Amino acid sequence: MKDFPIIRIDNFYDFSKGENTRVKNKVINQIKRAEWDNNYALEKNKFTTKLYNTFVDTAKKNLKFKVNKDLNRDFCWAVASNKDFKPSVNWHNHIKSSTINSVYYLDIPKDMEGGEIEFRSRRKDVLRITPKTNELYIFPCWLWHNPIDVKSKQFRLSINMEIIALEKHWEIFDEDK
Repeated sequence: MKDFPIIRIDNFYDFSKGENTRVKNKVINQIKRAEWDNNYALEKNKFTTKLYNTFVDTAKKNLKFKVNKDLNRDFCWAVASNKDFKPSVNWHNHIKSSTINSVYYLDIPKDMEGGEIEFRSRRKDVLRITPKTNELYIFPCWLWHNPIDVKSKQFRLSINMEIIALEKHWEIFDEDK
C-alpha cells in the first residue's frame, strides 16, 4: 500500500479501570471551556503524557527514526464532532508542522453514521476508513486526510499527535520523493 503509507494499530491504549470514561469527560469539558474550538490543545496531564509517549514508542517499533528533541512538541489535540457540531477542518496535511502524524480515536459512537476518515494519495486516489474506538493511525506528514461529518448524537472523539523527526518523511516511510 505504497500509495497509502498508513499504519493501523488496534487496541492502542491500555486504560485502567474507569479511566476511559474519566478521560472522555475531561476531553469534552476542556473543549467546552474552549468554546468548542476544534483541534484544541489538551492540557498536559498523566493521560496525555502517557498517550503521547505510547504513540512515540509505537511509531518507533514500526518505523526507523529519531525524534528531533529541539523541535518536537509533545502536544495532543482533540477534535469532537457529532450531528450538531461539525469539525472546522477538511482536507489537510501536516507537512509544515510534523514528519510523522497520527489520529487516535478515543471514542466512536456505537450508532455512528458518517465519521469516517478519508486519505488522498499523491495520485488523487481516496481511501475511506471507518475508525474504531481505541484505534491509532500513523502516517507521513504529507498524506492529505479529511474527517467526514458525524451524523450521530454521541460525540466522535479523536486526538491528533505529531512527531518531528531528524529524518525526512520519505526516508522514514521508504517513499520515493
